[in-house]
Amino acid sequence: MALSLALFFWTTALAPPLSLEEAVRRAAADNPALRAAAAAANGVGARRDEARSALLPRLDFGESFTRTDQPVAVFGARLAQASLRPADLEIDTLEDPDARNDFVSRLDLQAPLVDVGRWYALRAAAGHEDAARGAVRADEARVVAGVVRAYFGARLADARLEVAREAAAAARADLDRAHVMRDAGMATDADVLGLETQRAALDEAVIAAGGDVAVARAELARLLGAPVDTAFELTTPLDSASVPVAPAADTPAADHPALAQADALVAAAEAQQAAAGWSLAPTLVAQASLERHRAEIAGDGEMHWLAGVALRVNLFGGLGDRARLDAAEAERSRAEALRADARAGVALAIRRARIGLDQAAARRRVTDEAVALARESHRLERARFEAGMARAADVLRTRAALLDAEARHLAALHAARVAAADLAAARGELDRHWTDKETTR
Repeated sequence: MALSLALFFWTTALAPPLSLEEAVRRAAADNPALRAAAAAANGVGARRDEARSALLPRLDFGESFTRTDQPVAVFGARLAQASLRPADLEIDTLEDPDARNDFVSRLDLQAPLVDVGRWYALRAAAGHEDAARGAVRADEARVVAGVVRAYFGARLADARLEVAREAAAAARADLDRAHVMRDAGMATDADVLGLETQRAALDEAVIAAGGDVAVARAELARLLGAPVDTAFELTTPLDSASVPVAPAADTPAADHPALAQADALVAAAEAQQAAAGWSLAPTLVAQASLERHRAEIAGDGEMHWLAGVALRVNLFGGLGDRARLDAAEAERSRAEALRADARAGVALAIRRARIGLDQAAARRRVTDEAVALARESHRLERARFEAGMARAADVLRTRAALLDAEARHLAALHAARVAAADLAAARGELDRHWTDKETTR
């Protein structure tokens, strides 16, 4: 265990530096979950393009071959190939013709002229694409928030390890001093045993803290899309001279990803409902064809064309149209309800984040003072113990109080850092360009 931890800290010392801003940029570019979300959004965009294609002209080419001795077909083939002879009009030939080949090359063009339902279907597809893009931004905000937590979680683990090491070193020094004092008759065996017990406990705390560092760094590497054993030198400190403050307004950003996604889903549902209704309306389609008939595949043929328009009216669709209308209306109601819930959720998240940020700033000020008081109390008790005026139990008590105060102080620093990101996320301002300087002063 000791060897693995030593190897971990050795490789960390050789690792490239990584600031919080760089970690956010790397996660935005390499995080697997974000790549998957972007691919899903691209798929939705492709379906929008597919819906648009239904409004564009369609051009098809076909090549067919027919050989038959069916009288009408043979007569029609000869007529289309411009190879009809007077002998072909005789009764015997008409009733019992020789088999005839007909090679046909055909070019078909169809263009919708009036199809309102498809226009609304395109608007619905565009709304779904907007919602998918909003989902990508929301996923990006969640990943960035996770990176902030993991980054400062790793810095918190580093700080706790450093505190544990310093406490273990101080405990060993106190133990050595206690041995000398016991030999001089200034301390008892109980004092030495108490310090021995605390020294062992602190050594164990160092081991546990080292494991926490390795796990926290592995979690950060995973969010960055890097192998979990990748070591980084984290350069953004856990502590900061800036104190996070909450902005005065509780309003979300105008382009809040969750609200934008909800609005897009409502727009898509409304367009889908309109598309279902307009699918009952008549449609008008223009169509044209160009074809060449040949008796041989490489021979000359005769060219023919046709052009026209087609009117289609939906008279009865087996009640499926009514069902689609009902389903579209239900989906619109669902989207509107989800939008209302999203707005309420955003308002609650902003309120919670504001309170959390104010609490984090207050906790930081309180724990700063608590650490200073605990450190001074421990210093005085150690001085009294060295002078033979206090027991080892008093030193142990004040050191435990100091460790507790330092642990709460580190937790407050971590909470202050994370609270800034939480507020930005709640307001819809957390993305790959965000830094925690934006909500500090």
